[in-house]
Order: sequence, then C-alpha cells, then structure tokens
Amino acid sequence: MVLGNRPTRELTAFCELHERNLSFKEGSVLSPSDLKDSRAAKASAALIMANRFNSDVDTEDTDVLFRVWAMKAYTKCVPLTVQVSCGGRLRQQQLEKTRWGGRPGHSGLG
Repeated sequence: MVLGNRPTRELTAFCELHERNLSFKEGSVLSPSDLKDSRAAKASAALIMANRFNSDVDTEDTDVLFRVWAMKAYTKCVPLTVQVSCGGRLRQQQLEKTRWGGRPGHSGLG
C-alpha cells in the first residue's frame, strides 16, 4: 500500500507493474483515519521517503520526521525504513521496534 498525495506517472507505472503486491491510496500518514483505512497496523514494514525534488531539504526532512512520529504513534510494531535528505544527499535509516523510544540502542536518524 502506498499512502500519499497525487502519484507521479512513475509511481503510477510502478504500482501497475506490481499491482498484485502494491496499491496506491490517496491520503496522509498524519491522518489516523487514513492509516486505519490503509491497514498500516498490519503492515510487515513501512517506507517513509523524502521528496528528492523539494528545493528546501530542511523543511522536507522536518516533514519526514513528522510522518515518522505519526506512524510510530499509530503503530509501534511496524518496522520503518526512513529516507531523509541530509543536506541534499539521500540517506536511509532502518528503525526497528527495539531501537525506538529512547531506549538503549536507539539510533534515531543521525
């Protein structure tokens, strides 16, 4: 399930190519009702990606952090892979449930 705004042609083509495993739903991770409708709590994993075409990378990274917080507040057991811009370079970080919430071993995004 892909939850987002206005899919690009590339994303639409990707969803069509993988239609048996992937579907698109317009909505927001910040909306609990959209998360419920997309059955996010039952996902085996989630990927939160930065918009690499946004010229303001700091604002985009802040938006990604809000999406991470919203997802983790909704479901604490779904592993997240998060992509942030980090000053123009894309960087990924996998957050496991044992590394979230300030416990020992917490890796954060940095």
